[in-house]
Amino acid sequence: MGKLKKEEVITNLNHNVHLNHEELKMHKLAALFLFTSQGITMIHEGQEFARSKVIEPTEFVEETEAGTIDHNSYNKDNNTNYLNFQHAELNRELVDYYKGLIKLRKTHDVFSKADYNNYSFQNFKKNEFALAYNIKHKNKNYYVAFNANPSISQEVELPSGWWEILADENSVGSEKVKSINGTITLNPSTGIVLKQK
Repeated sequence: MGKLKKEEVITNLNHNVHLNHEELKMHKLAALFLFTSQGITMIHEGQEFARSKVIEPTEFVEETEAGTIDHNSYNKDNNTNYLNFQHAELNRELVDYYKGLIKLRKTHDVFSKADYNNYSFQNFKKNEFALAYNIKHKNKNYYVAFNANPSISQEVELPSGWWEILADENSVGSEKVKSINGTITLNPSTGIVLKQK
């Protein structure tokens, strides 16, 4: 995302941890991909608030390492590896999105138990980063669409009928269920999950 240059030293940890708008969109999209995929969902600790492991300066750390991010911190101290739940508050919107996705997956077993033969995929010729699919499961129809392109929007022609929005770029499982039909536009780096009414 270009927020940090390689080997850049982080001096303001809270500023580094707090996601900007584009980073938040990418994290939500990645989570949406994960939670609508078949199989067991694995979340790394702190993933739900975009945890990064910044090496804290201590007497056991090389001066050149202090303040950099360590993606393999098995040999670092507690200050580098511990979970800072204040960072979860800084990225509360992402935490809430993960909570919604967990509930979505528990409520709709289509995302863990659907038969591969019940999938119908759709590609978009002018956008190699867009993908959609229809799933039939237990006499219900679901439609999932992603636009992972960070630069352009994607128009999507929905299958016929009316569709309830289960998840979009803003929230999952909103109290006010909206229904849509026809053509929708996915903003850059967003996705949507629909269930046919």
